[in-house]
Amino acid sequence: MKIIAVILALLMLTQIFSVSILAAETGNGEESSVIVYDDIGEISSCLYSASDKKVTISGRINHDIMVTHSDYKLAVYRLEHTQSLEEVVLDPQVKPVATASISIKFEFAVKDDGNNERFSRYAVVIYNQRGDIKPIGEPVYPSVTSKYSFEKGDKSYYKGAMTELTSAAINANVSTSVIRISLDKLMSDGSTGYLYSMQDSYIYFDKEYIGELDAKIKSLTTTDSKVYLQFLLSSTPEGSVDTLVGSNLTDTAVPDMRSPQTVSLVAAFTDFLCERYSNSSRGRVSGIILGERVDDFFSDNVMGLSEYAENYAYYMLVVGGVARSSSSEMDIVMPFGDTDAYSANAKTRVSAELLEVVCAFYDGYLANEFPFSTMIETASLPYGISNETIANGKFSSVKYSGINADRAAVYSEYLASVAEKYSNAPRHFTFMWSVPKNISGNELTAAYSYSYFKLLGNDMLSSFVISFNSSEKLQDYSLFPEIMKIMKYIDTAESQNVTKPQLDILRASSWRDVISDIYSGKTDTARIISIVKQDSVPADNVGSFDYFDFSYYTNISSWFGGTGCTSLKIDYGNICGRSLMATFNGESLGPTEYSELYCYYDYPENFAFTTDIAITLGIENDSADKGAIYEVKIVFGMDNNISEATAVCNAYEKTTVILDIAEFCNLSMADYVMIGVRELTDTEGGFTLSLSSVTGYSSEFLSDELESKITEERLRIRNMLDEESEQNEEEKSANTILIVVGVSIIVIVIGIGVFMCIRREEE
Repeated sequence: MKIIAVILALLMLTQIFSVSILAAETGNGEESSVIVYDDIGEISSCLYSASDKKVTISGRINHDIMVTHSDYKLAVYRLEHTQSLEEVVLDPQVKPVATASISIKFEFAVKDDGNNERFSRYAVVIYNQRGDIKPIGEPVYPSVTSKYSFEKGDKSYYKGAMTELTSAAINANVSTSVIRISLDKLMSDGSTGYLYSMQDSYIYFDKEYIGELDAKIKSLTTTDSKVYLQFLLSSTPEGSVDTLVGSNLTDTAVPDMRSPQTVSLVAAFTDFLCERYSNSSRGRVSGIILGERVDDFFSDNVMGLSEYAENYAYYMLVVGGVARSSSSEMDIVMPFGDTDAYSANAKTRVSAELLEVVCAFYDGYLANEFPFSTMIETASLPYGISNETIANGKFSSVKYSGINADRAAVYSEYLASVAEKYSNAPRHFTFMWSVPKNISGNELTAAYSYSYFKLLGNDMLSSFVISFNSSEKLQDYSLFPEIMKIMKYIDTAESQNVTKPQLDILRASSWRDVISDIYSGKTDTARIISIVKQDSVPADNVGSFDYFDFSYYTNISSWFGGTGCTSLKIDYGNICGRSLMATFNGESLGPTEYSELYCYYDYPENFAFTTDIAITLGIENDSADKGAIYEVKIVFGMDNNISEATAVCNAYEKTTVILDIAEFCNLSMADYVMIGVRELTDTEGGFTLSLSSVTGYSSEFLSDELESKITEERLRIRNMLDEESEQNEEEKSANTILIVVGVSIIVIVIGIGVFMCIRREEE
């Protein structure tokens, strides 16, 4: 009885503690002959850890199998993306990467030596000396722990834009920005740039191209916009990545993931970009859109639908795994065109079948969840809006056969049904409206305003993004000023005023008259304040504080240049003397663009003690044109609250812009200060902004008191935020401790049980 009690106790311990074997332990070289597919257990988790550089596979074996297969052992095999289980396991030349004695629970840790182990599938089998092999579930790909989620109905990042005009997007106060990335252009043709080491080689990333991305991404991140990168690949043979030939679109393509070289390059591109843009120092990327209208690329002449979908699913898995190793909250997006494949009377099911095969792929080949989202892109005008209907005033809801703003609900309903069938189904989507070519101003503004309010009530839609890609390809920026003004104020208290002209076009007095199911939640989620400019410093001021004085040594680590800035340094200038000198190339693309200089605070700055701010600066240009005139824009911002002012400055004149920011201080502190400059005269070449000082004035406190107040406030804010961060870390540690304590209690209880069994036997 004593022996039986001990055996039972050990068996219970085996059920709790798994066997962990490193890949350094190899198999015994026995030849395999027979594979039998029985339900003998499951792989419950297969995760890749970038910090440890290993794949951890864990799972369980059914209890009855343990009893009937006690002479079997466990083994792990690695399958390359294109290999089947049979050709690997039945090949006598292939050895398992790890083995162990059979146990009810198992865990293997397989080291990643850089040969794409993290992108291979892993099969766990039991085997005996006779060569009988039984797989435990299906072979699975490693996942990376993901914390990405979307709360249904969340409109925090609803207003979005995709445009090359970064300053215009920032000025429109968008909360989601999409940047098109040509992966082929990332690579440098020569031996200069940013060196990236691969397994057996290395590549260079183009320094100039990366520099442009740096400015865009950091500027957008600083102004609290969520940044998405849209990965695009050239469909031409000159592209650096192998792509699927025969794609319907002519400029971009889907990578051919059957090529190991392509897998390595895609992983390298993703790793470089996500590591570079993973924090506030260079800006942060929040999501990756993989291609454009990927359903339009499918062609039976290239490969079957299932094969095409699995190729894309693997592409998404590689990018998602690498990206989430840098940021576990990264959103991975699968973009579709606007073909209706989802309603009952749909003429084609290709897009729907493509998505469902991808979902089935993840359900079948992943032990852990792989959250992702989708995007619908359309150039359709909603509500029958056209020049003809605008002219005659007779509007009818023209029935568009695809998915547009009026029919987005069809796609939402479809996603809900997919979520009932697949655990890895997307739970939300982005809606991108691409501005059609040769559209009129009335069509553009009416269609945008209508779509914005029409889609706002869709709980499964996270962002409404307007794309200017088509007009930018034609270098047509004529409609930007008008549409950007609407975009800027459409989510503020000025929403009704700024969209009233569009209501007049639609012959309506309110948007409720136009949209029956209009969104009933809060629509004025942003606050934009126009700063009051003053001619001089108020006479009643009694103290001052220099937030920045560049006439003597000043740390400029918090300052950086935005789009068009070629250099930033402390130097002596002809206008302001020793100052912060920002040199701009003057290559502004459109009428709404500014060349920008930013100050980004590690901790928010509270200007409440000095609500009058004086900024002293000067501008000189490469052509020495003293008659040139510039507009200077100054912005204080935090979250969706911004306060802004503009002033006209003459070249080669020292200018002090004095601002009353009391209203902004009552509302918010500042995460950043932006100073933007654009030419109002046609002056050739670039120009240099000299920033001399940023000084605050107080009518309440003397200078010494003011310095003490500001120093104490900065310390208070810093301590408060640091304590919040520490508290979050402590909560995480407490949860870990609870788990450890729980396991310890179980071990103690089992130990007591073993002791009591032995004690009874002895008695």
